[in-house]
Amino acid sequence: MKGKTKIVFIATLSILVFSLTGLFLLVNSLEKRNEIVAEERQTLENEIALMRSMQQVRRSVMSSVEEQEELSTFFINEDSIPYFLGTMEAVALQSNVDISISRVSLGGDRRNLGVAIRLTGDFADIHKYLKSIEFSPFRMTISRVFLQHTPEFVDLTSGETISRWSADVELTLLSYSEERLPEINFVR
Repeated sequence: MKGKTKIVFIATLSILVFSLTGLFLLVNSLEKRNEIVAEERQTLENEIALMRSMQQVRRSVMSSVEEQEELSTFFINEDSIPYFLGTMEAVALQSNVDISISRVSLGGDRRNLGVAIRLTGDFADIHKYLKSIEFSPFRMTISRVFLQHTPEFVDLTSGETISRWSADVELTLLSYSEERLPEINFVR
């Protein structure tokens, strides 16, 4: 019986050693996998943080672009002055007044454009012109308007008595959008 006990003891001890070895290998393998998972998790967290940072930079850049576009409207682009003057002439044509641009001066800091114009036409048409530029997409101040009634005269072709007015207008363009409008009709 002693031999059987010895065999059982050795078998039990062998099973115990193999079990402990297996357990050790299993724990070691799990620790290695845990380290790999932890490294992968850290890599993933770093990538997520980088993506969030890139999104924040993208938002910041987009915000900067929007702010730059908004700020650019506070400065007069010299290349766009002919568009502005052409628009002023087109509004005069629509308002049925004659326009003469007598002075154009760009401010030293490019923040404004001084313009002096002379309008000639009926009083109602001059008023229509002034109202049209008031509702235009241009941000401006009108610093002076001098209205003068010219003597009435008779049109030789129609025999009609014509009453003409002239207006000297000084205005300062502060900013505007460079978007081209499909048609110029600002009167509300």
